Amino acid sequence: MNRILCLFGLLSALLMPGPAPAQGNRMILVVGVSAGGPVDTVARLVADKAKDALNRPIIVENRLGGGTQVSLEAARHAPPDGSLLTVGTTGMVALKFLSKAYTLDPLRDFTYITQLTTGPLLLLANTQQPFKTLQEFIAHAKANPGMNFGTAGGTLDLDILTMASMAGFKVTLIPYKGSAPQEIALIANEVPVVLDAYLIAKPNIDSGRARILAVGTPRRFPLHPDVPAIAEAVPGYEASTNWFGIVGPPGMAPDLVAHLNEVFAGIIKQPDIRKRLNDSGLDSVGGTSAEFRALVVRDLERMGKAAQQIGLQPQ
Repeated sequence: MNRILCLFGLLSALLMPGPAPAQGNRMILVVGVSAGGPVDTVARLVADKAKDALNRPIIVENRLGGGTQVSLEAARHAPPDGSLLTVGTTGMVALKFLSKAYTLDPLRDFTYITQLTTGPLLLLANTQQPFKTLQEFIAHAKANPGMNFGTAGGTLDLDILTMASMAGFKVTLIPYKGSAPQEIALIANEVPVVLDAYLIAKPNIDSGRARILAVGTPRRFPLHPDVPAIAEAVPGYEASTNWFGIVGPPGMAPDLVAHLNEVFAGIIKQPDIRKRLNDSGLDSVGGTSAEFRALVVRDLERMGKAAQQIGLQPQ
């Protein structure tokens, strides 16, 4: 009898799943912006690769609302078993300073699994606009107080308002539910300018329907070295880094986090994925969970100082 029990115990141990999410159950990866934008594109790229590594189907769902708050709430209240994750962006930090309705705590309410990418934001103009350079744009904005400025929300609102304040002009934010509809509005000349990622703007830049006026990073953009940084005309200005990463609910087991980190960080570092992202103006990251969380801590401090500097109050 004891031998039978021992054999049963050994068999159970061999069959017991490791730290990976339960096999055979689908994983939902929630994206808080519309399909077709850079966040959605990266999410679908890694989900397609991860389904084999995790041996389970991964469904990418676009859940819009509240400037990504709907998707973040879904992750916040999900079971801590890895069955539902979301793609977090800089917006999950910026919303704290923009929206009274945003009651989530970026540090307390989430588990940070791995940062996927980072990339610059570009100041883009419709080619029918009279300004063709950064300096001409700033002069036009000063001469036309309250000019329309398209935004996909979140950190973009804070970045735009900070730039306008530091440069000495005022804008009217025109909101869109993601980068894809924002780009459509830009090329249709519904809005004259936007801040956006290179990945989604590239087809319009290449076709001549959008013009890069400047880049939000302190240094120039390697793919377009002739384009100035905004800081060259607005000293000290730096737009948010356009990062995306895999985020889960609070309370996830460390071994599960480590396993998911290994899978997603490994995928984003694969040479074919890295090249595809680099060609789109994004850099692969794939760091540790602790490194990702430290990035959020730094963004909270930086955005808090920016909001205080321009006197921004949550609306």
